[in-house]
Amino acid sequence: MQRCFTYCIRQNKGKESSLLEELKSIVPHAFGEHTLCKEWCTYKQDPENYSHGDLPGGRDLQGDDLRASIEDAMKPFLTEEAAKKLAPCGSSQRNECVNSLIGTKAPKIRHYGGSESSDFRTAAAISQFNEGYGYVNQAAQLMGVAGNAVTEKHTKVMDKKKDRNSLRQSTKAFKRARRSAKKKKTQKTRSLEHNEGVTYESGVGLTQSEADRLTITNGTLNDLRSSITDKEFDDYVSIASLQESTENEKETGTPNDPFVLAICDTETTGLGMECEIIQLSCLVQGKAPFNQYLLPDKKMISESATKIHGVSVTYQNGAKQLHKNGNQLPAVSQAQGLGDFLSFIKEVGSETRVVLVAHNGNRFDFPILLRSMKEQGLLKQFLECRPMLLDSLEVITEEKKARGSHLKECKGKSLARNCSASNLTPTIP
Repeated sequence: MQRCFTYCIRQNKGKESSLLEELKSIVPHAFGEHTLCKEWCTYKQDPENYSHGDLPGGRDLQGDDLRASIEDAMKPFLTEEAAKKLAPCGSSQRNECVNSLIGTKAPKIRHYGGSESSDFRTAAAISQFNEGYGYVNQAAQLMGVAGNAVTEKHTKVMDKKKDRNSLRQSTKAFKRARRSAKKKKTQKTRSLEHNEGVTYESGVGLTQSEADRLTITNGTLNDLRSSITDKEFDDYVSIASLQESTENEKETGTPNDPFVLAICDTETTGLGMECEIIQLSCLVQGKAPFNQYLLPDKKMISESATKIHGVSVTYQNGAKQLHKNGNQLPAVSQAQGLGDFLSFIKEVGSETRVVLVAHNGNRFDFPILLRSMKEQGLLKQFLECRPMLLDSLEVITEEKKARGSHLKECKGKSLARNCSASNLTPTIP
């Protein structure tokens, strides 16, 4: 698939319309449909003996679920805007090389940008990029400066070193080592993303919304300030003062208001901070338990996650479905599922304040729940319920330290009584 994608872009350089047409033919091509294929496909040359060069056994791909998954992955590239960006076949590699050379002439740790030598340093770096180290002798000749044997010898040595490096980097051994290093870096990045979430992603410009492209400037902030009244502005400022009141609540160990424990748990599409919720459950004493399955909007369920909770995504007539142990699950959209959970929390907290309890919640469940609420536009309503967040793992850890390592259980009353100020996390409406 990646090779076909690369062929399409190379053969349609500068041709936006034809590039878009051929990109749309990649998925059908992999599944044995070649009516839309162009020159890059060799099926039409010998249909009877044709086989795929990069697919298992050279056979066509099979399965509606697999096809729907691949089409979802290709969707961001099948737009006119994406084709417009891909058609020039631009690369930032040469620019990065020039920037690196400029950095050797004008290091960022020194303020050369405000000096008269800045332009000359930049010109020297560009000359070295285009002409090699011999640019020094050429510049001297143009200025009428006599040549220097030491300088000429040095430039020849550096040019030879540059040629040797270029030759070394073109060998198979170097490329193999580079791929290995890239693999290790990718594994490290994925490990960090599991703990911290995605901080950078290539191709983000292809899926970026119009709202995300807007740049916030001082003018934007001034326009925003002038669009609201002084009272509204004071209301926003007062939100910051709530931080102090929540600190006072922490000092008491438990919320000042009457509270009820709501034990919640989530199942997700993966283990990273960017995963989506596919099951949300909550148990409150004296209330009917809440349990809802949610269809993921963007992410697919990873194999590692399926091994844990047994839930997988399938497609029926192009529509997503959740299955567990071969049985279809009654699933709703993210908006509906989170909206139902919000209604449940409002009902439980109508008379008392709710304390949401989750095991390892501070590191996993709570950040994902809050992010999901924000994505569906429900975060403001959720915060207005003023729920407290309690990580039972931290409470149990402190109980073990206090009672010894032989602690077997931590009951609800003990959990509520012994939670310290550092355990409770107030949410600010």
